[in-house]
Amino acid sequence: MTKKNITLLILFLIWLIASGFIAWQAQFIDPYLQHQGITQNKYTYSLNEVMCYITAYAVLMLNYALLFLSKFSNKHPHISYLLFSILPLLMIVSASLFTLHASSPLGTFFTIMIFTFLLHFLLLPVLLAIYRKYANPITDIQ
Repeated sequence: MTKKNITLLILFLIWLIASGFIAWQAQFIDPYLQHQGITQNKYTYSLNEVMCYITAYAVLMLNYALLFLSKFSNKHPHISYLLFSILPLLMIVSASLFTLHASSPLGTFFTIMIFTFLLHFLLLPVLLAIYRKYANPITDIQ
């Protein structure tokens, strides 16, 4: 198994865990609906909403796959980090705008996006430097 495949496998496992957490949280009624008088028995599972958030997080994981594996990001690491930071920033801002009376999947998606956002700006620069040094060294920069 190559190093690129291991990177893709790690990103897929992160997406799978986040997707499972979103799907699991969607079965519970949110506090706003409880306040409105809807019980757990009358609550219906929102499959379309869950699929929307899972797809959005999959797009974010594809963003990270491109950040780790593209040739452009190997040649221009600082520019690529700035370019690939746009999508997580837009996703956290858009998720935060809709969380006032959020359903359970949106609240969970927002929580996952907060952790992803913090990891992106606190841990990812260090991980990218380590990854580029050991897993994908640059041999010919011109």
